[in-house]
Amino acid sequence: GHGSFPSAASHGCRSGGSRLSACGGAARRRRLWQRHLLPLLRRRQHPGGGPFYLVRQTTASEAVKAATAATADRSSSVVSDGEYYALAQCRADVPAGDCSRCLAACLGVIGGSGDDLCEKAAVRYDDRCLLRFAKGDDFTGFDVDEHTATVFDGGRSGLTVAEEVPTRLLATVAAAAPASRSRTAAGIASYGGGGSLYGLAQCTTQIPAPDCARCLRGALSRLSEDFNSTAAGMQLLRSSCMLRYGSSLFFNQSSPLLPVAHLAIAPAGGGAGPPAAAPPSPGHRPARARTIAISAGQPGFAALAALALALLISWHIRSIPLPSL
Repeated sequence: GHGSFPSAASHGCRSGGSRLSACGGAARRRRLWQRHLLPLLRRRQHPGGGPFYLVRQTTASEAVKAATAATADRSSSVVSDGEYYALAQCRADVPAGDCSRCLAACLGVIGGSGDDLCEKAAVRYDDRCLLRFAKGDDFTGFDVDEHTATVFDGGRSGLTVAEEVPTRLLATVAAAAPASRSRTAAGIASYGGGGSLYGLAQCTTQIPAPDCARCLRGALSRLSEDFNSTAAGMQLLRSSCMLRYGSSLFFNQSSPLLPVAHLAIAPAGGGAGPPAAAPPSPGHRPARARTIAISAGQPGFAALAALALALLISWHIRSIPLPSL
């Protein structure tokens, strides 16, 4: 059931390749990813500079048949059929190059695999993108009992933030995201003493707006249970949506594609914290990647290769426009 799978694990998207053997990996499979599949992904241009997603239903045999002739090892990468779906999505404010690199890195981890990525379904969250795959699930439905994984950003912020501040901030962005074309919204909350908190809400673009709202409300309901007043930030991750706040700016507030709300919050009791941490420099890339395993069981590398081939092939031949509300 959805309520029993593990909490999100922390595995940097760029470092997961060392765990290739967990799903029966081999040097030949690693070469397949590095030489043939990832270059396809990197060559794909980000349409319009905005968010995009794709979903593809296929069997492993169809994926092999459609693979490029240059993929000489394709017959060894997939050995059984299986119907898998994949969803790739970047934040609305993420530039094309960063989007491609983020998805390529996360896709490489799934292909290289760690043992928590050998599940029949999972969602891979990075700071700038998400990658979801599952067997027999097209992601258009939403289960109100979806598990919520709570993840704290590493270290302490040096702040003490009243719970009311992130609660009101995340409630605001959660209310705005369902109406956004990209199912994403951000916010900046100013509070006593010159402090600022940054928040983001995002749903997968496959689910309808009412389901997006329900998913985000469910995530928000976990905030008070797990809140840590001294943490640098917090993420509430579900299969269909996520909420995040942090003491440092982690999104592009100038992007015309990302709605950003501004709030001034005076916490009850007049508590004030010191100024917020300085925003990261443009080159700053905090290594925060989270994986949520949805169901137990290990289909092995064949299933993961089927997913990867389907993802790359469908991405290579088409992109699907985001739904309009």
